[in-house]
Amino acid sequence: MPYFALFDDAVSGRAKLYQNHVESHRFYHNELDSLTSILQVGWKKGLHAVLFADYEFGLPLMDIPSGRSGSLRLHWFADYSEIDAENWLTYHSDGLEAGISTPRFSVSEADYLEHIRQIHEAIRRGDTYQINYTARLHLQTYGNPIQLYRRLRQPVPYAVLSCLPDGAGQEAWTLCFSPELFLKIDSDGLITTEPMKGTAPILHDGQDERRAVELRNDPKNRAENVMIVDLLRNDLSMVADNVQLEEFQRIDFIKTRQRNLYAMSSKITGELKPEFQGNIGDILQKLLPAGSILGAPKMKTLEIVLEAENYQRGFYTGVCGWFDSRNLDSCVMIRFIEKENEKFYFKSGGGITHMSQLEDEYQEMKNKIYVPIY
Repeated sequence: MPYFALFDDAVSGRAKLYQNHVESHRFYHNELDSLTSILQVGWKKGLHAVLFADYEFGLPLMDIPSGRSGSLRLHWFADYSEIDAENWLTYHSDGLEAGISTPRFSVSEADYLEHIRQIHEAIRRGDTYQINYTARLHLQTYGNPIQLYRRLRQPVPYAVLSCLPDGAGQEAWTLCFSPELFLKIDSDGLITTEPMKGTAPILHDGQDERRAVELRNDPKNRAENVMIVDLLRNDLSMVADNVQLEEFQRIDFIKTRQRNLYAMSSKITGELKPEFQGNIGDILQKLLPAGSILGAPKMKTLEIVLEAENYQRGFYTGVCGWFDSRNLDSCVMIRFIEKENEKFYFKSGGGITHMSQLEDEYQEMKNKIYVPIY
């Protein structure tokens, strides 16, 4: 399959398709200073840029020694077009069955609960207020990845399907169904982020309106949302002036193939400082890793996460998007299937606070498997 990247607004049905791959660049944390100049060279050639940064790429940006290598990949394409995603997916699907079976968590319930107990101890010591703890699910898949994506496709604004070269030049597939904006920058310098914390199921049992109210009023979910909003407001202030909280704890409706959900989101905006205009390298250096998938405070929380999680997150909870020198649109890569060493993984997690109940958190992690198992 020729390399491509499809950024799929599956709410509107429109998508941005990048094709005819030209070349890729891999950046490590100490090479970000050269990103802007390399982008300028590509744009002068009339090429189109997409960026993928894995979670571990952000760790050394905060001076966290992890022993886990991460990178940012810049992929150049000769062609870009806006398309109807469903028509494109239908045309490129082979019509054969595709699906997922035999799921298996990489962490046992006993180990998961022990890690949560350790996190609670850190919270009681005052080392952290909230931690986003994650685990991965090993999946057996069958069929064409495009057909699989089409079957799993969900109406979220930041779905991504890509086939791109990995670090070894091999074909790497990513299927992402993210509802969460990381950063959007408009040509007039308006910068926006929309952290999402807290979900509740929609069961159509006459109690959904009550559940939406309870979601907004639930102490644990409110605490998660408030802490992450404060964290991202502070983060955005490093690259923007006039930072404002435009919407607070908005309840959104999210439709998935298995269950519909209410999700609680907030919207933060600012005016990009002049020294950051067009300088995506410096922006990423300030804002990665994304605060909404980490916790607060960032530095100490990172250290606790590294101790508790026994795997490399990779692109899960990393960021990806497109950038055309004046406009950026990017998402946090959650609800995510990734191919690693010929195996597919779905990764899931949740925010842990002092109000978290151990068994509830394990169930929430399982509930966040938003892909149907066939």
